[in-house]
Amino acid sequence: MKVLQTGTLLFVVLAIVGGLNAQGDLSPPSGPPGPVMKSLDEVEPRIQISEAPFTITESGSYYFTQNVTGSEGQNGITIAEGVDNVTIDLMGYSLQGVEGSLHGIASADRWGTNDNVSIRNGGISGFAGDGIELAYFGRGRIIEEMVISENGGHGIGWLRQGVVRSCIISGNGGSGIRLQSSVVVETCTIADNRSTGVFGGTGNLIVNCIVTDNGSGISLGVENQVIDCVSRGNGNGIRVSTGSRVSGSTASDNDAYGILVSGPGGIPGTPPHGQRAVVVDSIADGNRGAGIAVRRIAARVESNHVSRNEVGIKAESMRNLIVRNSAVGNTDANYEIVEGNEVGPIGTMAEVGEHPWANFSIGVPEEEQ
Repeated sequence: MKVLQTGTLLFVVLAIVGGLNAQGDLSPPSGPPGPVMKSLDEVEPRIQISEAPFTITESGSYYFTQNVTGSEGQNGITIAEGVDNVTIDLMGYSLQGVEGSLHGIASADRWGTNDNVSIRNGGISGFAGDGIELAYFGRGRIIEEMVISENGGHGIGWLRQGVVRSCIISGNGGSGIRLQSSVVVETCTIADNRSTGVFGGTGNLIVNCIVTDNGSGISLGVENQVIDCVSRGNGNGIRVSTGSRVSGSTASDNDAYGILVSGPGGIPGTPPHGQRAVVVDSIADGNRGAGIAVRRIAARVESNHVSRNEVGIKAESMRNLIVRNSAVGNTDANYEIVEGNEVGPIGTMAEVGEHPWANFSIGVPEEEQ
């Protein structure tokens, strides 16, 4: 038995010694250790911006190292004509205008291009012109996580083919955002701008935005969508035209219409055949004009709730489809609809409750009784 124990012990000692020898030389090399990671400039070569005016003359990634103040008669940052593929990261710093300064960040040629420009993560305020004004014909713009405020012109001027995301745009002398076409505006707060909160042309998408206390709220042309937005305390709340859709949105306490669907012109009572715009699953409350109004266009108005407006739902043109809405306590009328429309029966739950297309009317003014 002792022989076995001694043999076992000898085997363990030899195994340990052999394992240590297999590790090689464990002594550290002489001298300071060399770098094992790439620097930030090697990973993403970037150019510093530490003063204004600053002109970007080549493609690349630019970043702020401190707060920057503009100069009289100059843009804060100018992107030279023909320079594409530019990223400007404010790194949480601000670009501050002074009296007589021009735009915050702008293209050198307003009618040029400057494609693929991204601006993010900082503030622009106090410029006499727009906070951001990129070339009119450029494409591929992303503006995100910016606070653009108290500029004399628009917060963002005439954007095309891009995205505005997670921005606060407030107190500007023009519109909050001016859109041309094919722009997504998402999760933004747009407030206290002297003109329109969001003003746009064709084919834009406005989603999950709060638009409040502007001269007018959201005002768009043809083929736009407004989804899950709040427009409150403006002139008109939401205005769209042919081929547009408003859904899941709330328009409240606006000085004129809550939601207005309006055609481009022509005779008010005779729009083209077919419902060419949609207002669905939305709320209009406490507006001084109609909660939902349709003029010079044929629209589908379905499953909305209108309350405390001057008129609940008002159709000034023919060929509209108006079904499954509820209207409560509007001061002049719950429904004001001209002849020539397709309208589900209007009444209380007791009167029309079993009809699948019923429009409910509660708290009817005396003249409607």
